[in-house]
Amino acid sequence: NIRGQHNLGSRKVILFVGRLTRNKGPHVLVRSMWHLNHSDATLVIVGGAWYSDNRVSDYIAYVRALAARSPLPIVTTGFIPANEVHRWFNAADVFVCTSVWNEPLARVHYEAMAAGLPFLTTARGGNPEIVTGENGVLIQDPEDPLEYAGALNDLLSDMERARLMGLNGRRMVERHFTWERVASEILGVWEQRL
Repeated sequence: NIRGQHNLGSRKVILFVGRLTRNKGPHVLVRSMWHLNHSDATLVIVGGAWYSDNRVSDYIAYVRALAARSPLPIVTTGFIPANEVHRWFNAADVFVCTSVWNEPLARVHYEAMAAGLPFLTTARGGNPEIVTGENGVLIQDPEDPLEYAGALNDLLSDMERARLMGLNGRRMVERHFTWERVASEILGVWEQRL
């Protein structure tokens, strides 16, 4: 349904979800579109300046200006409420986390895996902890658009491999990240503090 609303049809959808700040790095992903070998690909950038904030910061204006010059279509949605973001994960073919800072470990990785998506993420902060090699690809230089393009070209050229990576991620979430486990671990921390 969401593909139809945004004229995405059967295009290969590359998804970024997050706050639009330089630390999150979506500008690098936009710049990688010049090096993609898949004319049937589209980048979708979901997010705003902050949670519930759709103001256009200087950085967001910069990303949108880059996107407007892209050789491939780029959709920018602005802020999407948390209870609707899953629709974008379900519409995508691959997810990309472009953090250029030492991200503790972004929640979006779990959301992408729960949706059965293969993903690219950066070797910054805690991000590598979630990559097994069977569920995602680790980007060593988060500021290099060519590295993203190379990894995306590989994945988009082998959709069966991408599908299997997505299934592996989904299985990982089902085995290790259930609500019961998360709630139990949080409760354990609180009980230690009391």
